[in-house]
Amino acid sequence: MSRNPYMAVWIEDAGGTFVATLALYHKTTGDNWLNSLTAWYQSSGGADTTTSGTQPAGTFTTTWDGSTAAGGRASEGSYYVCIETVVEHGSQSLVRQQVDFGSKSAKTTLTPAGQITAAAVDYTA
Repeated sequence: MSRNPYMAVWIEDAGGTFVATLALYHKTTGDNWLNSLTAWYQSSGGADTTTSGTQPAGTFTTTWDGSTAAGGRASEGSYYVCIETVVEHGSQSLVRQQVDFGSKSAKTTLTPAGQITAAAVDYTA
């Protein structure tokens, strides 16, 4: 049994509708715990876009090029940046914060929650 965290990073539009998964870390085979990322699973419908297997705690970086899961391009506006972690038989943490992506570059520090002790979004216009 792994104690490495499962993690999902995704974008939702201002209305809370799923836009795209940016990163998904979980067991790549024999995974019975993927749906334990309940917020991501509910938002995305559980579409597996694996970035890699589970990872030890640490610092991670992911980027969003504005693409949607449907293959289109998202428009400027308000979006939710969502980060969820869960440890098998352990705790779950969720950061979900609204960020404006517009015509100017910006950096937004997200409010930490649970095991997610720091998170930030860098947006380059």
